[in-house]
Amino acid sequence: MKTKIIEWILGHQKVCLILSTLFIISFLPGFAYLKTDFSYRAWYEDSDPILVKYDKFESHFGNDDNIVIGLYNDKGLLNSESLKNLYEISQEMWKIKGIVRVDSLINHSYVKSDNESIETKSLITEEDLQDLNTSFIENLDQKITELENIESYLISKDRKLAIIRAKVLPSLKASNGHYQTIKDTKALIQKFESEKSEYKYLLVGTATFMTMFKDVTIRDFSLIIPILLMIFVLLLYYLYKKYYAIILGMTAILTTIVVSVGFTGYCGFGITQISSATPVILLTLALADFIHILTVYYFCVSQGNNSHQAMRYSLNKNFYPTLLTTLTTSIGFFSFSNSAIKTIAHLGTTVGFGVIVAWFLTFFLIAPLILLKKVDGTNEEFKIEDNKLVIKEKTKTFIRSIFKYKYLIFICALIAFFGSIKIASKLEVNINPNSQFRDTHPYVMAFKKIEDHLGDLAQIEMSIDSGKNNGAKNPDFLTKVDHFNDWLIDHTSVSQVISLIDIIKHTNQTLQSGEKTDYIIPKTQYETEQALFFYSLGLPVGQELNDKISSDGRYLRTIGTWSTLKSKEAIATINHIESEAHKQGLNLSVTGKMPIFHSLTPYVVESFVQSFIIALIAIFITLIIVLKSLKLGLLALIPNIFPIAIGAAAYSFTGFDIDMVSVMIVAVCLGIAVDDSIHFMFEYKKFKNLNKPQEEIFQLIFTNTVPSLMNTTILIAVGFSSLLLAEYLPSANYGIMVSFTLIIALIADILLLPACLIIFDKK
Repeated sequence: MKTKIIEWILGHQKVCLILSTLFIISFLPGFAYLKTDFSYRAWYEDSDPILVKYDKFESHFGNDDNIVIGLYNDKGLLNSESLKNLYEISQEMWKIKGIVRVDSLINHSYVKSDNESIETKSLITEEDLQDLNTSFIENLDQKITELENIESYLISKDRKLAIIRAKVLPSLKASNGHYQTIKDTKALIQKFESEKSEYKYLLVGTATFMTMFKDVTIRDFSLIIPILLMIFVLLLYYLYKKYYAIILGMTAILTTIVVSVGFTGYCGFGITQISSATPVILLTLALADFIHILTVYYFCVSQGNNSHQAMRYSLNKNFYPTLLTTLTTSIGFFSFSNSAIKTIAHLGTTVGFGVIVAWFLTFFLIAPLILLKKVDGTNEEFKIEDNKLVIKEKTKTFIRSIFKYKYLIFICALIAFFGSIKIASKLEVNINPNSQFRDTHPYVMAFKKIEDHLGDLAQIEMSIDSGKNNGAKNPDFLTKVDHFNDWLIDHTSVSQVISLIDIIKHTNQTLQSGEKTDYIIPKTQYETEQALFFYSLGLPVGQELNDKISSDGRYLRTIGTWSTLKSKEAIATINHIESEAHKQGLNLSVTGKMPIFHSLTPYVVESFVQSFIIALIAIFITLIIVLKSLKLGLLALIPNIFPIAIGAAAYSFTGFDIDMVSVMIVAVCLGIAVDDSIHFMFEYKKFKNLNKPQEEIFQLIFTNTVPSLMNTTILIAVGFSSLLLAEYLPSANYGIMVSFTLIIALIADILLLPACLIIFDKK
């Protein structure tokens, strides 16, 4: 079959070119179906319980997407100029399309009473701003200290930083997020920065965070792809010293990417911060088969063979090895196709398909294109069996060294393997939102600045079901929630609780004597409803209570601020909260953007285990079938498991945790690293069947096969290491670790694999 395919390619060059071109064109319409999705929904299937829980919360209270603007002045903010500045920003935020609520120190509502009337008013009114005298500011400072949920929520204790929390319009199930709203907010901040530069303006918030993914992704890959293409151009010229080789290489890359991106569109996969790495990965992998074909082709040409003779030999020599390496690499990526993390599943499917496309185009498009530039040769068709290879003396010396130190190599590798396993066992899965970007990123710096002054900024959302309409106004229910809120602060990492209960208690206190003893939940539901009624009278626009209690009065919302936790701790805290709530007789569920982010952790573990097992078993079976030997299959697996252990230990030393991108390293490295072993073992088995002695076999392999293995590994390592330039840290860590692991795999194939074969395959 192999011979028939190769002879058909050589005999029907024009047909191959036409069919390949039509194949590529057929995927162009897929570009019209491409869509972007940088929202949290890109991680989960719509039917996922975590997403269903959040959608239910969103239907009751809107969403928890917000834009947080920090206003900082080292001299303090409780002065006329600063409060007016805070007021102006708050007012301008209302004008931005997509903003449905603005909360700040200016419009924070409280109930005021005198002997004649009771009214709800803002902490600072427009009239107050006209005469901000010392007495008013001192009184304001006292109110900030006395009233609940102002200090350390809207203004810092040192009074140097105040924040404006703007709630954005729920995006419901849309994937476009709040990009324009954030863009308009940034423009507003730039305006204030130019007009009042003595203040520092900080922009954070969940809506800002999610939108930032799009900006970072566009920035990363608009920088990386051109640089990577230039590097590959230089490397191809260095390897072959021919401009035609560069043109062919770029053709292999671009056609593979075009087909794969079109495939993405046809499948309806969204372009996300993770799947956007697909072009970089394919740009690298698309060259692997091309390098093998071209390296052997030019080697044969250098021996005096003409184009057809050289291409026939190159295709024959590389057909099965490249086909099998394509299979193993695609298996590595396809192993993620069933991942519970949707965007990883899409990336795995797309890249797995792209790798197969790269092989097809290399044989049916690139090979015929190579033959367009004909070379006349003088020798007969090149045959490896004729011993025409010139084996360098340094190659012979190197092989003799492996034979001499075979046991030392094996024992050192064994010690390194088990030592690495022990070190790697300390790795943990952690998806910390703020560790997704470099410390120098403006968002990370702003977040840390606000937390340094304000305290905990991250939030979790809790929805509590009273069980019936208006049940959330029942005193018994509210008392349970009140006790539970106290428990939250005393027994968990939650440092502050924002709830309707504080409003009810404060309003009741004002309606009664005004004494602290009346800062309690009313005894009857009627009194509770009266308190809420009085509070609602005169509320500023946008300060309604519909974000704290559902319209039917059944569900109560509680917001908890907590420190930025590692995923393991965050999930444990969430489970502890829900469990304790159940014990206290409350039907409570925890949700929100940050919990959704942390909830990916078990899916990451599941994806890791599932992908590794699938890739390992499939690749092992492939090796046994190809090599027709259980022993050789096991020996070929050794130099591929070894670098994964070394890579995992190295990753542990970096101090980084496993996240939803780095989870792909093991299966992907296994799928790619085994490529070199297959090429090596394929040649080993061929020469072994010719009854050649082991030493001569290794000399032939190191002369005829290892150079192309080194070339492809260098290209792939350079390609993946280019991700180090990414501002999105998981991509950067992924790229550098894949590159490192593949280089270790190449070293293992050159040293460890021959040593294992010498020791365990003596016959």
